[in-house]
Amino acid sequence: MECPLVSVIMPVFNCGNFLDRSIRSIVDQTFSDFEFIIVDDGSTDNSLEIANDWASRDSRIQVYPLKHVGIAQARNAAIERANGKYLANNDADDFSIKHRLFEQVQFLNDNPDVVVVSSSILFVDPDGSPIERRFVPTAHKEIDSELLAGRGLSLTHSAMMFRRSTFIAIDGYSKDLEVCEDIDLCLKFAEFGCLANIPEILLNVTRHRSSVSKIHSQERLEKIRKLRERVVLNAYKRRGVAAPEVSIETVDELYREDETHLKWANAAYRNEFYSTALKYSVAAIKSNVLNAKTWVRALSVMTKTAIRKTVPKALLLKASQAKANLSDKQPRNS
Repeated sequence: MECPLVSVIMPVFNCGNFLDRSIRSIVDQTFSDFEFIIVDDGSTDNSLEIANDWASRDSRIQVYPLKHVGIAQARNAAIERANGKYLANNDADDFSIKHRLFEQVQFLNDNPDVVVVSSSILFVDPDGSPIERRFVPTAHKEIDSELLAGRGLSLTHSAMMFRRSTFIAIDGYSKDLEVCEDIDLCLKFAEFGCLANIPEILLNVTRHRSSVSKIHSQERLEKIRKLRERVVLNAYKRRGVAAPEVSIETVDELYREDETHLKWANAAYRNEFYSTALKYSVAAIKSNVLNAKTWVRALSVMTKTAIRKTVPKALLLKASQAKANLSDKQPRNS
Protein backbone atom coordinates (compact mmCIF):
# COMPACT_ATOMS: atom_id res chain seq x y z
CA MET A 1 0.00 0.00 0.00
CA GLU A 2 1.38 3.38 -1.03
CA CYS A 3 2.18 5.77 1.83
CA PRO A 4 0.17 9.00 2.04
CA LEU A 5 1.97 12.25 1.33
CA VAL A 6 0.83 13.89 4.58
CA SER A 7 0.36 12.63 8.13
CA VAL A 8 -1.87 14.88 10.24
CA ILE A 9 -0.91 14.72 13.91
CA MET A 10 -3.42 15.46 16.67
CA PRO A 11 -2.67 14.85 20.37
CA VAL A 12 -5.82 14.96 22.49
CA PHE A 13 -6.34 15.53 26.19
CA ASN A 14 -9.86 16.27 27.48
CA CYS A 15 -10.99 18.23 24.42
CA GLY A 16 -14.41 16.66 24.03
CA ASN A 17 -16.14 20.01 23.59
CA PHE A 18 -14.02 20.89 20.54
CA LEU A 19 -12.81 17.60 19.10
CA ASP A 20 -15.69 16.89 16.71
CA ARG A 21 -15.28 20.27 15.00
CA SER A 22 -11.50 19.91 14.91
CA ILE A 23 -11.55 16.43 13.35
CA ARG A 24 -14.19 17.52 10.83
CA SER A 25 -11.95 20.40 9.69
CA ILE A 26 -9.31 17.84 8.65
CA VAL A 27 -11.67 15.27 7.15
CA ASP A 28 -13.24 18.01 4.98
CA GLN A 29 -9.93 19.23 3.52
CA THR A 30 -9.77 19.78 -0.25
CA PHE A 31 -6.46 17.86 -0.21
CA SER A 32 -7.15 14.18 0.47
CA ASP A 33 -3.83 12.30 0.29
CA PHE A 34 -3.31 12.09 4.04
CA GLU A 35 -3.52 9.82 7.06
CA PHE A 36 -4.85 11.23 10.30
CA ILE A 37 -3.18 10.04 13.51
CA ILE A 38 -4.97 10.88 16.75
CA VAL A 39 -3.26 10.06 20.05
CA ASP A 40 -5.44 10.31 23.13
CA ASP A 41 -3.23 11.27 26.07
CA GLY A 42 -5.28 9.60 28.80
CA SER A 43 -8.41 11.76 28.50
CA THR A 44 -11.01 11.41 31.24
CA ASP A 45 -13.86 12.95 29.22
CA ASN A 46 -15.48 11.61 26.02
CA SER A 47 -12.57 12.56 23.71
CA LEU A 48 -11.53 8.98 22.99
CA GLU A 49 -15.13 7.99 22.22
CA ILE A 50 -15.46 10.87 19.73
CA ALA A 51 -12.17 9.99 18.04
CA ASN A 52 -13.07 6.30 17.75
CA ASP A 53 -16.46 7.18 16.28
CA TRP A 54 -14.77 9.21 13.54
CA ALA A 55 -12.25 6.41 12.91
CA SER A 56 -15.09 3.95 12.38
CA ARG A 57 -16.40 6.17 9.58
CA ASP A 58 -13.15 7.26 7.88
CA SER A 59 -10.36 4.77 7.14
CA ARG A 60 -7.75 7.54 7.04
CA ILE A 61 -8.11 8.05 10.80
CA GLN A 62 -6.06 5.99 13.27
CA VAL A 63 -6.64 6.38 17.01
CA TYR A 64 -4.12 5.38 19.66
CA PRO A 65 -4.98 5.64 23.39
CA LEU A 66 -2.13 6.27 25.85
CA LYS A 67 -1.74 6.65 29.57
CA HIS A 68 -1.26 10.34 30.35
CA VAL A 69 2.34 11.17 29.33
CA GLY A 70 2.16 14.87 28.45
CA ILE A 71 1.73 16.69 25.17
CA ALA A 72 5.34 16.46 23.88
CA GLN A 73 5.56 12.68 24.35
CA ALA A 74 2.06 12.26 22.92
CA ARG A 75 3.14 14.13 19.78
CA ASN A 76 6.28 11.98 19.51
CA ALA A 77 4.17 8.84 19.90
CA ALA A 78 1.87 9.98 17.09
CA ILE A 79 4.76 10.82 14.77
CA GLU A 80 6.43 7.44 15.43
CA ARG A 81 3.36 5.94 13.73
CA ALA A 82 3.38 8.40 10.83
CA ASN A 83 4.23 7.41 7.25
CA GLY A 84 3.85 10.71 5.41
CA LYS A 85 6.63 12.72 3.83
CA TYR A 86 5.10 15.80 5.44
CA LEU A 87 3.71 16.07 8.98
CA ALA A 88 0.94 18.54 9.79
CA ASN A 89 0.06 19.59 13.32
CA ASN A 90 -3.50 20.36 14.35
CA ASP A 91 -4.34 20.82 18.01
CA ALA A 92 -7.54 19.21 19.22
CA ASP A 93 -9.27 22.52 19.97
CA ASP A 94 -8.24 24.30 16.75
CA PHE A 95 -9.69 23.89 13.28
CA SER A 96 -8.15 24.22 9.84
CA ILE A 97 -9.46 26.16 6.87
CA LYS A 98 -10.53 23.76 4.09
CA HIS A 99 -7.59 24.40 1.76
CA ARG A 100 -4.87 24.52 4.44
CA LEU A 101 -3.22 21.18 3.60
CA PHE A 102 -3.31 21.89 -0.14
CA GLU A 103 -1.62 25.30 0.30
CA GLN A 104 1.09 23.98 2.62
CA VAL A 105 1.88 20.90 0.52
CA GLN A 106 2.22 23.08 -2.56
CA PHE A 107 4.48 25.50 -0.65
CA LEU A 108 6.84 22.76 0.57
CA ASN A 109 6.92 21.15 -2.88
CA ASP A 110 7.83 24.50 -4.45
CA ASN A 111 10.41 25.46 -1.78
CA PRO A 112 12.79 22.55 -1.07
CA ASP A 113 14.95 24.75 1.20
CA VAL A 114 12.01 25.25 3.60
CA VAL A 115 11.76 22.62 6.35
CA VAL A 116 8.63 23.96 8.07
CA VAL A 117 5.79 26.24 7.02
CA SER A 118 3.03 27.71 9.17
CA SER A 119 0.53 30.49 8.52
CA SER A 120 -1.34 33.46 9.86
CA ILE A 121 -4.17 32.55 12.22
CA LEU A 122 -7.53 33.71 13.53
CA PHE A 123 -8.14 33.57 17.27
CA VAL A 124 -11.69 32.49 18.11
CA ASP A 125 -13.57 31.93 21.37
CA PRO A 126 -14.87 28.50 22.47
CA ASP A 127 -18.10 29.14 20.52
CA GLY A 128 -16.13 29.87 17.33
CA SER A 129 -16.79 33.63 17.44
CA PRO A 130 -13.85 35.54 15.87
CA ILE A 131 -11.69 37.61 18.21
CA GLU A 132 -8.49 38.65 16.47
CA ARG A 133 -6.48 38.07 13.29
CA ARG A 134 -2.80 37.38 13.87
CA PHE A 135 -0.61 38.04 10.83
CA VAL A 136 2.92 36.68 11.08
CA PRO A 137 6.29 37.38 9.43
CA THR A 138 6.99 35.34 6.31
CA ALA A 139 10.80 35.61 5.97
CA HIS A 140 13.11 33.12 7.67
CA LYS A 141 15.38 35.74 9.27
CA GLU A 142 12.51 37.58 10.93
CA ILE A 143 10.82 34.39 12.15
CA ASP A 144 14.09 33.07 13.59
CA SER A 145 14.82 36.40 15.32
CA GLU A 146 11.42 36.29 17.00
CA LEU A 147 12.03 32.72 18.17
CA LEU A 148 15.45 33.70 19.55
CA ALA A 149 13.63 36.34 21.59
CA GLY A 150 11.45 33.59 23.04
CA ARG A 151 8.35 34.57 21.08
CA GLY A 152 6.75 31.44 19.66
CA LEU A 153 3.78 33.08 17.93
CA SER A 154 5.96 33.97 14.94
CA LEU A 155 5.53 30.33 13.87
CA THR A 156 2.19 29.04 15.10
CA HIS A 157 2.76 25.46 16.21
CA SER A 158 -0.74 24.13 15.55
CA ALA A 159 -0.61 25.46 11.97
CA MET A 160 2.77 23.93 11.11
CA MET A 161 3.55 21.45 8.34
CA PHE A 162 7.10 20.12 8.28
CA ARG A 163 9.30 17.51 6.66
CA ARG A 164 9.36 14.18 8.53
CA SER A 165 13.01 13.64 7.52
CA THR A 166 14.01 16.86 9.30
CA PHE A 167 11.94 16.02 12.36
CA ILE A 168 13.76 12.67 12.63
CA ALA A 169 17.13 14.37 12.15
CA ILE A 170 16.54 16.68 15.14
CA ASP A 171 15.26 13.77 17.27
CA GLY A 172 11.72 15.11 17.64
CA TYR A 173 10.28 16.99 20.58
CA SER A 174 12.49 17.31 23.62
CA LYS A 175 11.38 14.79 26.23
CA ASP A 176 12.63 16.84 29.19
CA LEU A 177 10.55 19.96 28.51
CA GLU A 178 7.19 20.23 30.23
CA VAL A 179 6.39 23.35 28.17
CA CYS A 180 8.17 25.40 25.46
CA GLU A 181 8.72 22.23 23.43
CA ASP A 182 7.28 24.07 20.43
CA ILE A 183 9.83 26.93 20.50
CA ASP A 184 12.63 24.42 21.08
CA LEU A 185 11.53 22.38 18.05
CA CYS A 186 11.27 25.43 15.79
CA LEU A 187 14.71 26.72 16.77
CA LYS A 188 16.15 23.29 15.92
CA PHE A 189 14.33 23.35 12.57
CA ALA A 190 16.00 26.70 11.83
CA GLU A 191 19.40 24.99 12.13
CA PHE A 192 18.50 22.55 9.34
CA GLY A 193 16.75 24.79 6.82
CA CYS A 194 14.45 27.74 6.30
CA LEU A 195 11.35 28.63 8.28
CA ALA A 196 8.39 30.17 6.48
CA ASN A 197 4.82 31.36 6.91
CA ILE A 198 2.03 31.58 4.39
CA PRO A 199 0.51 35.05 4.97
CA GLU A 200 -3.05 33.77 4.54
CA ILE A 201 -5.07 32.68 7.59
CA LEU A 202 -5.21 28.87 7.42
CA LEU A 203 -6.10 27.96 11.02
CA ASN A 204 -8.57 29.08 13.65
CA VAL A 205 -7.03 28.90 17.12
CA THR A 206 -9.36 28.59 20.09
CA ARG A 207 -8.76 30.83 23.07
CA HIS A 208 -10.17 29.67 26.37
CA ARG A 209 -9.15 29.82 29.98
CA SER A 210 -8.83 26.05 30.39
CA SER A 211 -6.22 25.59 27.64
CA VAL A 212 -2.72 24.19 28.22
CA SER A 213 -1.35 27.76 28.08
CA LYS A 214 -3.40 28.85 31.13
CA ILE A 215 -1.18 30.29 33.85
CA HIS A 216 -2.18 29.24 37.36
CA SER A 217 0.21 31.33 39.44
CA GLN A 218 3.00 33.88 39.32
CA GLU A 219 5.45 31.10 40.21
CA ARG A 220 4.27 29.05 37.24
CA LEU A 221 4.63 32.11 35.03
CA GLU A 222 8.24 32.61 36.11
CA LYS A 223 9.03 28.92 35.61
CA ILE A 224 7.84 29.10 32.00
CA ARG A 225 9.85 32.27 31.39
CA LYS A 226 13.00 30.54 32.66
CA LEU A 227 12.33 27.50 30.48
CA ARG A 228 12.00 29.75 27.40
CA GLU A 229 15.27 31.41 28.36
CA ARG A 230 16.97 28.02 28.66
CA VAL A 231 15.64 26.92 25.26
CA VAL A 232 16.94 30.11 23.62
CA LEU A 233 20.38 29.87 25.26
CA ASN A 234 20.66 26.24 24.16
CA ALA A 235 19.92 27.32 20.57
CA TYR A 236 22.76 29.85 20.63
CA LYS A 237 25.06 27.20 22.09
CA ARG A 238 24.17 24.65 19.37
CA ARG A 239 24.82 27.27 16.70
CA GLY A 240 28.23 28.12 18.15
CA VAL A 241 27.22 31.75 18.53
CA ALA A 242 27.86 33.86 21.60
CA ALA A 243 24.48 34.63 23.11
CA PRO A 244 23.67 38.29 23.66
CA GLU A 245 22.40 39.31 27.06
CA VAL A 246 19.15 37.40 26.93
CA SER A 247 16.10 39.05 28.44
CA ILE A 248 13.05 36.91 27.78
CA GLU A 249 9.79 38.76 28.13
CA THR A 250 6.88 37.32 30.08
CA VAL A 251 4.38 36.52 27.32
CA ASP A 252 1.45 35.33 29.39
CA GLU A 253 -0.06 37.36 32.19
CA LEU A 254 -2.43 36.76 35.05
CA TYR A 255 -5.89 38.22 34.44
CA ARG A 256 -9.17 38.26 36.26
CA GLU A 257 -12.07 36.90 34.22
CA ASP A 258 -13.46 40.39 33.52
CA GLU A 259 -10.03 41.59 32.34
CA THR A 260 -9.76 38.68 29.91
CA HIS A 261 -13.22 39.49 28.56
CA LEU A 262 -12.25 43.15 28.13
CA LYS A 263 -9.07 42.15 26.29
CA TRP A 264 -11.11 40.00 23.91
CA ALA A 265 -13.72 42.75 23.49
CA ASN A 266 -11.08 45.33 22.56
CA ALA A 267 -9.27 42.93 20.22
CA ALA A 268 -12.56 42.07 18.49
CA TYR A 269 -13.39 45.78 18.13
CA ARG A 270 -10.00 46.54 16.56
CA ASN A 271 -10.53 43.66 14.12
CA GLU A 272 -14.08 44.82 13.29
CA PHE A 273 -15.70 41.74 14.82
CA TYR A 274 -18.38 43.88 16.39
CA SER A 275 -20.73 41.14 17.56
CA THR A 276 -17.86 39.53 19.49
CA ALA A 277 -16.87 42.92 20.90
CA LEU A 278 -20.38 43.40 22.29
CA LYS A 279 -20.52 39.80 23.53
CA TYR A 280 -17.41 40.18 25.68
CA SER A 281 -18.19 43.71 26.85
CA VAL A 282 -21.39 42.29 28.37
CA ALA A 283 -19.50 39.25 29.69
CA ALA A 284 -16.97 41.52 31.42
CA ILE A 285 -19.73 43.38 33.25
CA LYS A 286 -21.48 40.15 34.27
CA SER A 287 -18.23 38.68 35.63
CA ASN A 288 -17.48 41.72 37.84
CA VAL A 289 -20.76 43.59 38.12
CA LEU A 290 -19.76 45.64 41.19
CA ASN A 291 -16.54 47.00 39.69
CA ALA A 292 -17.05 50.56 38.39
CA LYS A 293 -13.87 50.49 36.25
CA THR A 294 -15.07 47.35 34.49
CA TRP A 295 -18.37 49.07 33.70
CA VAL A 296 -16.61 52.17 32.31
CA ARG A 297 -14.22 50.18 30.12
CA ALA A 298 -16.93 47.81 28.88
CA LEU A 299 -19.35 50.64 28.09
CA SER A 300 -16.59 52.44 26.18
CA VAL A 301 -16.15 49.41 23.89
CA MET A 302 -19.92 49.03 23.53
CA THR A 303 -20.34 52.69 22.59
CA LYS A 304 -17.54 52.61 20.02
CA THR A 305 -18.92 49.37 18.62
CA ALA A 306 -22.46 50.75 18.35
CA ILE A 307 -21.13 53.78 16.46
CA ARG A 308 -19.12 51.61 14.07
CA LYS A 309 -22.10 49.33 13.43
CA THR A 310 -24.56 52.14 12.69
CA VAL A 311 -22.45 54.86 11.03
CA PRO A 312 -21.21 54.08 7.49
CA LYS A 313 -17.43 53.69 7.19
CA ALA A 314 -17.21 56.37 4.52
CA LEU A 315 -18.85 58.89 6.84
CA LEU A 316 -16.50 58.01 9.71
CA LEU A 317 -13.52 58.40 7.39
CA LYS A 318 -14.82 61.75 6.18
CA ALA A 319 -15.25 62.95 9.78
CA SER A 320 -11.73 61.80 10.63
CA GLN A 321 -10.28 63.65 7.63
CA ALA A 322 -12.22 66.80 8.53
CA LYS A 323 -10.85 66.63 12.07
CA ALA A 324 -7.29 66.23 10.74
CA ASN A 325 -7.74 69.18 8.35
CA LEU A 326 -9.08 71.34 11.16
CA SER A 327 -6.12 70.41 13.32
CA ASP A 328 -3.70 71.37 10.54
CA LYS A 329 -5.30 74.81 10.26
CA GLN A 330 -4.93 75.57 13.96
CA PRO A 331 -2.25 78.23 14.59
CA ARG A 332 0.90 76.75 16.11
CA ASN A 333 2.72 78.39 18.98
CA SER A 334 5.96 79.90 17.83
